Amino acid sequence: MAAEILSDVSRAADANNSPYSGAKWFFYDTGTTTPVTTYTDAALTTAHANPVVADSGGEFAPIYFDAGSQYRGILKNSDESVTLKDIDPINTGVLSQLAGTAGAAQIGSAGPSNVQLDINDLENADTALDGRLNAVETLKPTGEGTALALAAALKPIPAGPRDAIQYVANNRVSFTRKTATMGGFRYKGQYQKTGRQPSFPINGNVANVSTMQAALSALKFEAWYAIFVVADDDDTQAEIKVMPYLRLAAPSGGSADIIAGGENVTDLTATASHSWTSTDNLAGTDCLVIHETKIFSGRTASITANSATSITLDDMGSLDAGDFILPAPPGYDHYCYIGSFYLDGSEVRNIADNGVGASSRAVNHSSATGSGTVTTYEEIDWRGYICPLATGIVINLTQTLNTGSTGELLQRMSIDSSNHDVWEKYETKGYAAVKRCWEPRIDLDFGQSSSTWYQNAGSLTAQTTSRQFEIRGWKEP
Repeated sequence: MAAEILSDVSRAADANNSPYSGAKWFFYDTGTTTPVTTYTDAALTTAHANPVVADSGGEFAPIYFDAGSQYRGILKNSDESVTLKDIDPINTGVLSQLAGTAGAAQIGSAGPSNVQLDINDLENADTALDGRLNAVETLKPTGEGTALALAAALKPIPAGPRDAIQYVANNRVSFTRKTATMGGFRYKGQYQKTGRQPSFPINGNVANVSTMQAALSALKFEAWYAIFVVADDDDTQAEIKVMPYLRLAAPSGGSADIIAGGENVTDLTATASHSWTSTDNLAGTDCLVIHETKIFSGRTASITANSATSITLDDMGSLDAGDFILPAPPGYDHYCYIGSFYLDGSEVRNIADNGVGASSRAVNHSSATGSGTVTTYEEIDWRGYICPLATGIVINLTQTLNTGSTGELLQRMSIDSSNHDVWEKYETKGYAAVKRCWEPRIDLDFGQSSSTWYQNAGSLTAQTTSRQFEIRGWKEP
């Protein structure tokens, strides 16, 4: 029989959740420093190297061992100068403490390899041991299903940044994660599911947007898409799927039309047809409500119906024209959001992403006043121009002081229509020639919505021309 080692060996990280890149697990006979073999598969056919080395994110590939033996595991940093953990024994010391927990007496090196337990029993058992469930057999989920590795059913939701999304080709992007704990949607830097959730190795790390749509028979260009990994209870690995963000018109009669969701959209009423594989193929699917009447929401609803041009939720709440929602891939027991990308008129837009923010040159915002005095704060609604889940934006602000006069110009950006400024710049013009003003990479956090507000003042505001808000990236933790 075999068992996959749990969270104590799945990732090496410090107290701040920063990974130990290239960390090493050494495995020995219990009580000794005599090396023993661990395996890459549950059948115990392919041996790991000893030590087993983590990737740059501190993640280890699945590690299986003979549950009839006792092991010692020592975790060291990449140069082996620091011992991070020394667990001895791995597979029986903790299990002996499980005697009073529901179902626990059936788990152990001498017990059966397939034990039927409710997932809540396992979470309670792990909680009782302060998160140190270090030994594994396999379990059969409550109800129907084949045996799963216990480690695949009990992993904590990872903290820290999301995966960095990297451009690969005109129809492909990649990410770094090798395993996925099914945290559901991610919103403002947090997965929405908590506690321990099912975890699966991922079948690859490249999302081909041409072939991996979860619910569409054809892609829609000039639109935002999200990458998910998905799995059913009986699966041995997770698959990659792509879903479109949906922008809605004002709801009517319990449903809302789907409108264009890309850049430079000013018509919030004209429908945009989507090529779903069938009518109502999203019914019963979870849906993240990102905005409600422009304000960030973050609640989860359920889709009850959909057509090529409309969608119905079980609770439309205060959704209004221009708001975004994100459906989960339909038809799977588990899903986990990975990241987002924009599909422009012909291909995936090239981005440089670090898991916290993405740099990308997009179109200039079209609705902001392009010249002259802006006495009252003017709203700049960034929805559609950047990822709908963005928590901030990076822009260049350019304009010309088209006058021979001297004077001054004060500019402000606020998180609302009042004077709650998050950026301001004061400059003087002391010469007669025309002056070109350029403020590069202004880093703005959002407040309650995906909008910022602009205002200017000073003696030269009336002479400002060619004002441009040039998008250079967004923030998404």
